Amino acid sequence: MLTLQNKHTAAKLVSAAASLAAVAILIRKITKNFMPSEVHGCFSSSQLTIIIEEFQAGVAVNKLFEAADIYLGADMAGSVRKVKVLKDRKEKKMEVTMDRNEEMTDVFENIRVKWTLVCKEAKNPNGNLDLQSEERSYELSFSKEHKGLVLNSYLPYILERSKAIKEGNKALKLHTVMSRSWQADAINIDHPMTFQTLAMDSELKKALVDDLDNFINGKDYYRRIGKAWKRGYLVYGPPGTGKSSLIAAMANHLKYDIYDLDLRAIYNNSDLKLLLLAMSSRSILVMEHVDCMFNILQSQEEDCSWAPRKNQVTLSGLLNFIDGVWSFCGDQGRIIIITTNHRDKLDPALLRPGRMDMHIHMSYCTVSAFKQLAFNCLGVRHHPLFQQIEGLISKVEVTPAEVSGELMKSKDPGTSLQGLINFLCNKIKEDGGEAADDVEVDFETSGVRSYELSFNKKHKDKVLNSYFPYILERAKAIKEESKVVKLHAVNTHHGCWRDAIILDHPMTFQTLAMDSELKMALLEDLDNFVKGKAFYKRMGKTWRRGYLLYGPSGTGKSSLIAAMANHLNYDIYDMDLTGVRSNDDLRLLLLAMPSKAILVIEDVDCDEVEAENQVTLSGFLNLINGLLSCCSEEQILVFTTNHREQLDPALLRPGCIDMEIHMSYCTMSAFKQLAWNYLGLYDHPLFEQIERLMGEVKVTPAEVAGELMKSKDAGVSLQGVIEFFHKKIEQNEAKAAKDNGSTKGLENI
Repeated sequence: MLTLQNKHTAAKLVSAAASLAAVAILIRKITKNFMPSEVHGCFSSSQLTIIIEEFQAGVAVNKLFEAADIYLGADMAGSVRKVKVLKDRKEKKMEVTMDRNEEMTDVFENIRVKWTLVCKEAKNPNGNLDLQSEERSYELSFSKEHKGLVLNSYLPYILERSKAIKEGNKALKLHTVMSRSWQADAINIDHPMTFQTLAMDSELKKALVDDLDNFINGKDYYRRIGKAWKRGYLVYGPPGTGKSSLIAAMANHLKYDIYDLDLRAIYNNSDLKLLLLAMSSRSILVMEHVDCMFNILQSQEEDCSWAPRKNQVTLSGLLNFIDGVWSFCGDQGRIIIITTNHRDKLDPALLRPGRMDMHIHMSYCTVSAFKQLAFNCLGVRHHPLFQQIEGLISKVEVTPAEVSGELMKSKDPGTSLQGLINFLCNKIKEDGGEAADDVEVDFETSGVRSYELSFNKKHKDKVLNSYFPYILERAKAIKEESKVVKLHAVNTHHGCWRDAIILDHPMTFQTLAMDSELKMALLEDLDNFVKGKAFYKRMGKTWRRGYLLYGPSGTGKSSLIAAMANHLNYDIYDMDLTGVRSNDDLRLLLLAMPSKAILVIEDVDCDEVEAENQVTLSGFLNLINGLLSCCSEEQILVFTTNHREQLDPALLRPGCIDMEIHMSYCTMSAFKQLAWNYLGLYDHPLFEQIERLMGEVKVTPAEVAGELMKSKDAGVSLQGVIEFFHKKIEQNEAKAAKDNGSTKGLENI
């Protein structure tokens, strides 16, 4: 039991302890608020803080800051109250970063560290607007006893982990040459082709994949043997055998960007050197149709020996450079791919080992390639018709693109495979052979505006992984619903698309006058295309479809294009090849086209390029069938012509033209559609007479429409059509008689 004296003693002790505690708190506050951080650090000596600034010496990006940004953003801890979320149009995933002055705790090998993003106003004494408005740095704090572990293990781990995260989020890019340098704004490669879906000989495919895997894992091996870490591949074979698809599969497999080098766009070896030095490590350098490139450059040199040469790039200059200093620059890991349709035309110097290490023959369709295509297109690995198809494939040269084109015509395996058999039999006969019997989230859009989204921390993952993707998809759908179809034309002076005008064409498939069966087939094909994203991805093909509209003038080719645009709600990009000055301009125009668009080239047989223009139909086809096809999706190509027989066969091959649509002279079904459009009737006593006359004379839908528009009275209008037919028949008979008379006169002479 405490005595009174003891109680007084205890009270004094408590009072003294309280006074000491108050003094300690006061000293702590003074130390924190007024004492320099350097001195303050002496009192908290158990903690160590590492400062990681965003820029080194205010200029070069600090790789460790960048790595920390990626690493922390990938797995934001629950302690963070505010984050920033950004979605770049060209990147696959959203970017999550800490907001200014936020703190986050991380645990590594049972040690706890604290990250703080510190932002302060940048010192800018000269008022230079180009400088950063704020200086950012990360402060990493931890116990001093863990200094060695943090410096030697934790920070290297962050560098490696961030590299893996960045690689996983990376969208592959296609870089093209523009004005003697790589185009600043590279475009995403969105080609779905993989080695799983690539149709090529199975043994060759396995050998190539093994070779690529050995290369990508062989950095130490190449260093040990003293060779540059690069590999060259020659891909050769006829058009339509999948050379560009193979390159896309290689890029997807390796996660490498592609640098598409067109030597015709380079003036001299100095420019070439700068281009190659500007390439990143771990990338693919592609030169397509290299035999054509050097033939063109050589002919330019020989044709005009007295004039200054525009291009002075030589094959030897290219080879000397890629074998020289360039091959040892940077982290390396580069791949060089050269494609050609004619391997025998290449300079032997190009083919020697060390330059082209592996030659890949993309042959005509083999049995293993056919089976891959059948699985891609139809989802079948076995079918009773396979044996017959395998026998036919061994007798005829047919490209994978042709086989794929036939297999895509129907989703029913039996119908599709039987169609392929018919195609192969016809091809054998044409070739002369014999065929077989039948948290708070800050969306930063600029320095001025932002949205702040607040929610309970426990729902963070659901918001980031479900709610944001839903917003992106819903916004896309709303934008699509309010979209107005537009027409874009080429600005010939600047090599770009003009400001678009609203396409207010009322034509629809309901009012289009064309053969009813053909109309239904086309509508079904378009609808299958629009819904076919997953199908094209499974096949590893670019989500694109090509149509050829051919027939006499006045048969409704332009009206059909308008109906297609209105049905799909796609903009139209009208390209006149005679107004495009060079392949550079052509490439820019094609790259500027968005998804959900129709590229139209009308009267393609008449597109004779002027002397000063350097673009050709073959150049155009190389671009749309080559690597540029990797960079866009959901696009339709429409070519029109009055004379199909005058077209280059290269244009008609499957993969470029997937469906041919003959816009013929007026049929009875087309006439009935016109009668309904103009007169509002489906039947009339005069229809039978009109149908009989239509069998005797060729008239275009435009001519019939012109007659029907002359009167709103059905009887008067239809009688006018009948009279028009009679006049047309009389004119044809008179012309035939005149031609016969002229022929007899010549015979008498």
